[in-house]
Amino acid sequence: MILQRHLRHAIRTTAALAAAALLGTALSAAESSVTLSDGAYASGGIGNEEQQALQDRKNSYNLRLTFAQSRTGEYLAGLEIIIERLDRRRTFGPYRDCGPLFYARLEPGLYRVSATYEGVVRTKTIRIGAKGFEETLYWP
Repeated sequence: MILQRHLRHAIRTTAALAAAALLGTALSAAESSVTLSDGAYASGGIGNEEQQALQDRKNSYNLRLTFAQSRTGEYLAGLEIIIERLDRRRTFGPYRDCGPLFYARLEPGLYRVSATYEGVVRTKTIRIGAKGFEETLYWP
């Protein structure tokens, strides 16, 4: 009786994991064909697998930032990001615990991006156009 319960539980767990894997694959495929809304973002990149997963989706986003230390080039994580649309006075964020890669989908226009790491703020005014914007921001 106890063995049967464990067996049923194992079968349900395996089925749930298989369904989750298939759903994840379906969502990845669907995501590539869906237009993201203004302000949609993705962040992460700790570890090779996570970096590759983000790189595979990077064309869905027209703002692509990387955060690193200036002396070593070591990636940084745990940043807070605020994006302000200058011509429409609209703010996106704060996006918390971001990095080392941060991608966002924004309408074309002029923006101010503020990224904070350990109390040090880097602010950059950028223009999102047809090609988007990609840059690495460094902290001392």
